[in-house]
Amino acid sequence: MKGTNDLPVISVSGVRGIYGTSLTTDFIYNLLNAFILVMQGERKSNLICVGRDGRSSGATIASSVNSMLAFYGFNVAYAGITSTPTLAFITKELNADAGIMITASHNPPHWNGFKFYDRNGIIFSNELMQRIKACLTGRKIGSGGVMPAVKTDIIPDPHHMHIKKILSSGYVCREFKWLKEKRLLVDGINSGGSFLVPALLNSLGLKNYSVINTEIGKFARDPEPVAKNLSHVCELMRSGEFFLGIVVDPDVDRVVFIDEKGQIANEELTIVLVLDYLFSRFSDIPEVAVINKSTTSLVEEISNKYGFSVVRVPVGEYNIIRGMMSENAFIGGEGSGGVIFSPIHYSRDALTTIALVLSMIELRQEPLSKIISGFPHYNMVKIKIPDKDGSSFKNILQNIKDTYPLQEMRIDEEDGLWLKDVEELWWLHIRPSNTEPVIRIIYEWKGEYIPSRLKTLLSKLSSVTGKS
Repeated sequence: MKGTNDLPVISVSGVRGIYGTSLTTDFIYNLLNAFILVMQGERKSNLICVGRDGRSSGATIASSVNSMLAFYGFNVAYAGITSTPTLAFITKELNADAGIMITASHNPPHWNGFKFYDRNGIIFSNELMQRIKACLTGRKIGSGGVMPAVKTDIIPDPHHMHIKKILSSGYVCREFKWLKEKRLLVDGINSGGSFLVPALLNSLGLKNYSVINTEIGKFARDPEPVAKNLSHVCELMRSGEFFLGIVVDPDVDRVVFIDEKGQIANEELTIVLVLDYLFSRFSDIPEVAVINKSTTSLVEEISNKYGFSVVRVPVGEYNIIRGMMSENAFIGGEGSGGVIFSPIHYSRDALTTIALVLSMIELRQEPLSKIISGFPHYNMVKIKIPDKDGSSFKNILQNIKDTYPLQEMRIDEEDGLWLKDVEELWWLHIRPSNTEPVIRIIYEWKGEYIPSRLKTLLSKLSSVTGKS
């Protein structure tokens, strides 16, 4: 389902909509009704874990969710403002039947939504999301009236278990002697990251840091951790006061780093840094990584350097997890700053990622800028085009097939259209978003200049989309 002003986006990535417009009280009731119907055959412990990010609408939604679950006989363990990976982690640790994270992740502040997790702490599969979607228009379990207020069990410190698991994994430095004297800057984007990242740093013995955007509820900027939204953080980094910048998204499943010169290590490099650290240092890591089709080819280049292979899967956290399980991979992720490290759990996890990258910097005793300067250079462009009903995507796809010599390309239509030119070392991916009513067009090439065949294709795309 593609989201509009009237309908939220429902996909393998969960549910997202504009609070009060598409994500209405009635829709939330119907969604929870569908969730409870789906869960009827899954009940074992009768416990549901619930958490939220720092959005201003989150408290109201959480109150409704907790009340409705309790009304229909579930025990509720409420984590309050937390991270998505923490909610996923405690869902498994507490033997809950499922977890519900109230978040719209990187979407703008007026959005909110839901991510659902099974008893193993794994985001709901496409099959389960389709069952929820089917139940939205099906039978109801009761009246849609106001639910009575109930007492829920508050989890006093849900983050302690999560951080303890990260520190005891064997892949994180036991002591940070070199970094201990360096000052770090954390952007918590007015959500869980403003206290969760400091909690992690304190546990690592790194207490020389400053945190910005700490007031919970009102985001100081667009919450997606991409270059156009991070000018203030970069300016602070350029002051020379800080050694490393750490920026997370509102539900703390993605992280981007900024070097000591104020240069952003773009979101594509987050998984590259983790791979380079783990593959170069640990012999017990299975020799494969799983990424989505929109992730930088630098992952393949770094992996191949250490004799590791890479498997690409469709976009979506569950697709990566399924691929990791199939390949017995420890590492998976995507070029959004989201990394999954299965020895901790099967969830994109900024806290784990931060601990691993800090360990890399500590052991190499080099600033981030120097580490990144050793990577081969790739160029990537990401474009979003509004597409409320899916018609634009179909038109673009058909136009490319009708006018471009695709026989020269390696073609994959498992997730939109993915083209790769092996000779000219570029690829292009066009797909409808799982999280917004838009088309995503992403392309990448290696080298200084745009290859000729890619130029031709981009010219055709520009004539159809109006985007250059």
